[in-house]
Amino acid sequence: ELLRLVVEPFNSDVNILLRKLLFPKNKSTLIILKELYLNKVFLIDNLDPVRLQIHCIIMDLFTYKIRPFNSITDKTKKVRKPKVLCCIDFLNKGIEMLNLPRIFRSPSLKSFVNFCNIKEPSVVYKGTDNVSKELYNYNDVVKGEAGPLECKCHMFADFVNHDCGHVVTGDVSFVKHDALRSLLEKGPSYKEPRTIDFDKNCKTVIDNVKAILEPWSKKEMGPWPSTLR
Repeated sequence: ELLRLVVEPFNSDVNILLRKLLFPKNKSTLIILKELYLNKVFLIDNLDPVRLQIHCIIMDLFTYKIRPFNSITDKTKKVRKPKVLCCIDFLNKGIEMLNLPRIFRSPSLKSFVNFCNIKEPSVVYKGTDNVSKELYNYNDVVKGEAGPLECKCHMFADFVNHDCGHVVTGDVSFVKHDALRSLLEKGPSYKEPRTIDFDKNCKTVIDNVKAILEPWSKKEMGPWPSTLR
């Protein structure tokens, strides 16, 4: 059938026909078919450009089905080295000013760990909570921990949704407290800025670095946390 498609007059549906022929076959069958096809096709003389193109399509389909491109692995790819994550609490923007990645890559520190597989820890910052936990109590309501609730939606008749009978709106102008209204306008993902405190930053960095020494030592197969301390 493959040879017939190559030899007979050109069919505009040749791609569909080839896929129907080859795609249902398993890999071992395709390998045998490929050898038989090549043995026969080389006996055909004077393939014009159109039939030569069909032959190339057939070979491409054989190649794709026998060994898909996405299954080819690069054996020269380097094995990833193990990592140690240094999780730092992002207390304020002063943490960024410390530039911990640069400190961990400094020659003075590397002189202590030049025998290690892991040359320096990877810094990961843990963010602080946003304002949603302080502004909204829907989790407490769902859990039943908010106590008895009294509906006061009648006090804001202009914002009541007629379908449910309660306030449903994105307009925060009904909030009279200026500071609270300004905070609501910033959205639940907003994080309030915190004053830079280098003393707190240094303490949290030291605490977090001490916490990674033990797991780092285990990955390096050696009890040496006291050396870095």
